[in-house]
Amino acid sequence: MARISGGLENLVKQSEKNLIISDLHIPFEDPAAVACMLDYAKAYKPNRVVIDGDLVDFYSLSTFDKCPARKETVKDEVYKARQFLHELRKVVGKGADIHYLHGNHENRLQRYLWRNPELYGLDSLELKNILELRKVKM
Repeated sequence: MARISGGLENLVKQSEKNLIISDLHIPFEDPAAVACMLDYAKAYKPNRVVIDGDLVDFYSLSTFDKCPARKETVKDEVYKARQFLHELRKVVGKGADIHYLHGNHENRLQRYLWRNPELYGLDSLELKNILELRKVKM
């Protein structure tokens, strides 16, 4: 097996079937690509799924210039990400481990909270709680 750098090397083992997903950027994901990946996951039956960052785009929290035609809110993005996670869990089954590593787009939420310190520290605003990761057993 090729050496995997970063946070993945501690999660991936040769004897297991691993599926690594990254950069979905929900709500800007490609539905056809996601459907293809879910079909593959259903047939492959991985023991472990690693979401290697940028599951959610958090576009409206970005400090970059924003296109006014894009109307998605943080609420929309979170809702779609939750839907994806529930579908992923259903496809890979209860026995598969799912790990979620944060990427730079998840860090947009963290940076937003740092810029608004009156919100920082609220458990309900932690990403794991916002995405309801316990409900999908992550």
